[in-house]
Amino acid sequence: MDTTYDSTFYDKDFVEDTLREEPLRDYSRSILSKSVVFPNWYVTGFTDAEGSFSINVKTTATDKIKVGLQYKVTQLASSEEVLHDLVDYFKVGNVHIDNRSTGTLKYQVQDLVSIRERILPHFEEYPLQTSKALDYKDWSKAVDLLTNKWHYQTEGKQLLFDIKQSMNNARPSGGIT
Repeated sequence: MDTTYDSTFYDKDFVEDTLREEPLRDYSRSILSKSVVFPNWYVTGFTDAEGSFSINVKTTATDKIKVGLQYKVTQLASSEEVLHDLVDYFKVGNVHIDNRSTGTLKYQVQDLVSIRERILPHFEEYPLQTSKALDYKDWSKAVDLLTNKWHYQTEGKQLLFDIKQSMNNARPSGGIT
């Protein structure tokens, strides 16, 4: 069969009738609506593309450390609905302004219990597929350090600093091992 375009290849009346009966859908809003179940692998893929795992370590004047963990997904304000879908999916976290000048919002989870009970189980069952998996692996080690309060010991504190320094943009380029 010749597959070159030919106006006789389709029934023009059928196409026109179909378009009249079934109007085109409006995809200007999020494709995922509240009536659609948020797929598990979609969350993983979305995080691979738009998410981050970070560790914030601050040393106080008394040489104690304060540690903050964050799972974050950033989107333009026009895609706010998908961030609220993440809140609904994980049942934890909030949506906040990320950067006013760029018009971005962020979904974030920062408390240790929510991270341990909601975020980690998801990514253990539906693992990341890009180099972000390496950051997740390091980040989950930091979660374990904090859970076991090992970061209060000298060795644990140093390990936490080392993990933080090797994550994200500081990571040497290379594949997942």
